[in-house]
Amino acid sequence: MSRKENVRRYYKNHREEILEGQKLWHKNNPEYKKQWQRDKLKVDFRFGLNRRISGGIYKSLKCGKNGKRWENLVGYTLEDLIKQLKHTMPEGYTWHDFLEGKLHIDHKIPISAHNYTKPEHTDFKRCWALKNLRLLPAKENLIKSSKLDRPFQPSLAV
Repeated sequence: MSRKENVRRYYKNHREEILEGQKLWHKNNPEYKKQWQRDKLKVDFRFGLNRRISGGIYKSLKCGKNGKRWENLVGYTLEDLIKQLKHTMPEGYTWHDFLEGKLHIDHKIPISAHNYTKPEHTDFKRCWALKNLRLLPAKENLIKSSKLDRPFQPSLAV
């Protein structure tokens, strides 16, 4: 019997205790996952972009995402978002600059200008629409803050 088969058989026979041991290890080493995520955010722009969009949507919804993936709420994929942001990337910048925080994802029409509390609201869809998102140098985005570039009519609260 090969080593691989022995390992499989051992896992099958001791699955519950192995899983308990893993839970215990993670409970006793909470910094491991946090450090892993911090390291991954520095090198994997797709992971970083996914985390930033997911977190931004979560914060903007007063009721949270209810465990739903951000892609299901907005109606486009991470690939679509990457393609859109790539078109808006300022000259001389790269995805590495995004990872370092030199580029921010900006809402052309700021989140604060929209009137929504749930992902089903029309303004939520407008706010997080691909056409409303772009990359801006961090300094410009911080200066712009929640100002409008042009007039905008949000949906009225009912």
